[in-house]
Order: sequence, then C-alpha cells, then structure tokens
Amino acid sequence: MKNMKHPKETSAPANAERGTEAARKEKTGDMLRAKDKRALKKKGSDRSLPTSAFLLICTMFGIVLLTLVFSISRRQDELESQERMAATFAFFKKQTTAYEQYNDTAAAKSLVRESAAVNALVDCSVHATPEELRKEAEKLWMTGISVLNPEGELLSEYTEDGVGYDAVRGDLLEIADLSLVEYPEKTYVKRVELEDGSFTDLAMHALRSGEGIVMAYRHTDAAFADKSKLTMQTLMNGYDANQMGTFVLVRQGVVDASNDTSLIGQEISSLSMLQAIRATNQAEKIASVRDIRSRSRYYGMYVQGRNYTLYGYVPMSMFYNSTMANLMTVMFCYFLVVALIQGLRWNADKRYKKREELAAKSYQEALEKKNQELEIAVHQEAAANRAKREFLFNMSHDIRTPMNAIIGYTSLAATHIDHPEQVVDYLKKISTASQHLLSLINDVLDMSRIESGKVSLELKQMNLPDIVHDIRDIIQSNIASKRLSLFIDTMDV
Repeated sequence: MKNMKHPKETSAPANAERGTEAARKEKTGDMLRAKDKRALKKKGSDRSLPTSAFLLICTMFGIVLLTLVFSISRRQDELESQERMAATFAFFKKQTTAYEQYNDTAAAKSLVRESAAVNALVDCSVHATPEELRKEAEKLWMTGISVLNPEGELLSEYTEDGVGYDAVRGDLLEIADLSLVEYPEKTYVKRVELEDGSFTDLAMHALRSGEGIVMAYRHTDAAFADKSKLTMQTLMNGYDANQMGTFVLVRQGVVDASNDTSLIGQEISSLSMLQAIRATNQAEKIASVRDIRSRSRYYGMYVQGRNYTLYGYVPMSMFYNSTMANLMTVMFCYFLVVALIQGLRWNADKRYKKREELAAKSYQEALEKKNQELEIAVHQEAAANRAKREFLFNMSHDIRTPMNAIIGYTSLAATHIDHPEQVVDYLKKISTASQHLLSLINDVLDMSRIESGKVSLELKQMNLPDIVHDIRDIIQSNIASKRLSLFIDTMDV
C-alpha cells in the first residue's frame, strides 16, 4: 500500500511545479509585450502632431461630421414623418371602415326590429282607428304606425312626435312598384335620413287580408342620432393641428371631417393646399408642396379610400423637429471631446508610464500570491485525500468485524433455537455488535461534517472492562469457529 501511495503524493506537487513554471513563462511574455507597447507609445509620442495641425484636423473633421449629421438627421426626420403620417392614415382608414361597419350593423339591427314589429301587425284592420294604432305602437315600442291602401294612399295613422308617413314618403319607392300586396311574404325596410339630421327606420308589409299595407317606424331625433353614430370627425377632434398637422377627409369633393373645423363643408376645388397635394399624383408618399395663398412650404400626403380621400400636411418648421437638436448636441459633444483630447495629450506620456509601472508591479505581486495560494491548496487537498482514503480503508475492516459477529451469532441462534437461554445470550451479543456497527457508521457520517467545518465532540465516562468484554463477544464467533479460546483478565484495570 505504501508503494501505491507514494506516486500519488508526489504527483500533486509536480503538477503545481509545472503550473508555476507555466505561469512564470506567461508572466515573462506579458512583461515583454508591455515593454514593446511602452516603446511604441514613446516612439509615437515623439512624433506627436503640433497643436496647430491638430486643431486644423479637428476643425475639418468637425465640418464633415456636422454635414453628415445634418444629412442623416434630415433624412431620418423625413422617413419618420412619412411613417408617422402613413401610420395615422392607416389608422384613419381602419377606423373609417370600422365606423361604417358599426353604423351599418346598427342600422341593420334596427331595421330587423322594425321588420319583426311590422310582421306582428299583419292582422291589423284596414279600418283601424288612430287609437287602436297607438296601442299597438306602444306595445311594440314604435313611434308610429300607418295603414295604406295598395296604391300607397294614407288611410289611418298614429305618430308620437308628428313625424309620419308624409315626412318619409318622398324617399320611398312608388308603393305600387313594391308589389307588397301581390307578394304577401315580402317586407320592405329602409332608413330615411331627414333634413334636420334625424332619421326614421321603417318597415312595410301587406296586411293578411290583402286590403292594404301596414307601415311601422321609429323616429330618432337629431340629438340622439348624432350620438348613436360613429363619425370620423369625433376621432379627428383628438388630433391637435398645431402639433400633429392638419388631416382632412373628403367625400364626393366636399370636406366631411377635419381636425381644422374651418375646412368642414368646403369643396376641394376651393382649397389650394389639397389641390397641390393631389397634383403630385404620389399616393401614400410624402411630397413637398407650396401653398399658393400663404406662400409657405408644407410636406403633404394623400391616400385613397373606398369612397373617400384622406389628406394630411404639416408645415416645414414642424417637419425637421430633431435635426437642429441633433446638430447642437453633436456640436457640443464634439467640442467637449476635442478639448478633452487636447488636455489628455499634454500629460499622456507621463501618466501612461506611471500607470504601466504600477500595473506591472501589481500583476507580478498578484501572480506570486496566486501561485503561493495554489501550491498551498494542492498540498492541502493531497493531504485531505490521503487521510480520507486511510480512514475509509480502516473503516472497511472495522465494519466487517461486527458484521461477521452478527452473522455468526445469528447462525448460532438458529442452530440452538431449542435452547432459549443460549438464544437470549446470542441476541444480546448481536445487539452489542449492532451498537458497535452503528457507532462506526456514525463515525463515517461525521466525515462530511468534518469537511464542512461542523463537528461536535461528546465527552462521557466509559467502563473500559465492559468495552473490552464487548469487543471479545464481537470476535468470539470467529475465534470459536477456528477452535481457539480467548481469555481476558481485567481485574486490575
């Protein structure tokens, strides 16, 4: 065993020595590289530019830099403004479609309700009185009911607010052309927009008797009609023209909505700015235009919708909102950098030399300290591993002894099962061997506590003769199997 341990004990110091030698070589190479770097730096310092030449180069470079920043910032502002306006137009188009779908859906739902109501009135009499029609209207939540003959002449009517058949008749098709009486399953529905801004949803159906036509309708006043519809004007009111630019929605050549309310209702032919934007013929692309009236330059763009056209334009002063800020920032930073560089040039050689000397010294000290720590760590680890191996080797033999005793006394107990006194004696000896085995296992477990730095020692009085006799009992089975005898005298102990 000693011959096997000897190479392992000597390998760790050998590895540490080789690692130290490699570290010394690396340190020597670093010192040589640092020396070459200092020599090059000193050589470059000897050929440093004069102050006048340095400032001239900085001035020329600054002019080039500002020109480049101006060009990039200007182009960036153009792209951002175009993207921002395109995104706004895309949002307007999406909302316009959504609003139209919402309004159409709301109108369709209302007309479906009117259709259901008029189908509930098909049993109405052609001679119904206004009072009878009133009761039916209240029951069906209608504002009016009219009874017509097949030719469309009014026979009887009830209206809650005075808006009845005469108010909507001009917007309806000829009653005879509807063929409602000829096709009794047919229902005619329509929303009629009135001049005061209100609207009426109506439904017409033939009476079951075939003698006429019944019309049920609901009139919505102008105030509620505006609230029940979604319009682009409400959306555009949230865009400040002084900050976001001017946006205009045109339908059929007339301004329908704009965040500049003075333009609403005007024809596009009277607005020179919109005509100039449209004259570019570049949809969804920003272009520079001049307002003929104000002689000011703007950047504008237009997009074509399904039944409308969206225009947008911003003054040139709002367009380049970051170019000047970028120029001022770059100019300030450039002057600051030039001043710092000029100041650093005056003391660069002295500071650099001092810094390199301190760095080399610090590196050497740190390297030597690290090598010492590594050597100590290698020796400590080797000693710990050697002690652990010896401990485990000894423990393997110590554990085998009580295990053999337990196995032996168990066999003896099985053999003398008919002799209770001997069995009890064997069981006591098995218990003693088990306690000794448990103590050994606890010692093995204490190894982990020793490695973690947490172990506690217990001091208690022991009877040495009892311990000796317990050990004799543990090994007695092995002694007896070899037909030997062991006598221990502990009288004077």
